[in-house]
Amino acid sequence: MTTRARLRLHGNGERLRLTTKPAADPLAMVREACRAGTALDKALGEAVCQALAAGHTWPEIGQALAGGVGTDGDEVLAEYAEARRRSWRRFWGMGEEPR
Repeated sequence: MTTRARLRLHGNGERLRLTTKPAADPLAMVREACRAGTALDKALGEAVCQALAAGHTWPEIGQALAGGVGTDGDEVLAEYAEARRRSWRRFWGMGEEPR
């Protein structure tokens, strides 16, 4: 029997915890995590579209995305992407990139 990579999110909306069931192939877990990340990106995109449709502004959305700033969609996206990049470097054990 092959062990399959599995991700589960637990929490109440304020804090989420990811638990994993190890796979025989570590790359299977990389693929599973990537699929989960894509699903979360899609959900975030839908939430941003709904916020805009409800009359919220880009600065408000930027603030909701971990306290980012920006006056338009491009600036908010750039701030969010940079924050994600810093997180990836930290979580992937690469440290902070020199500035």
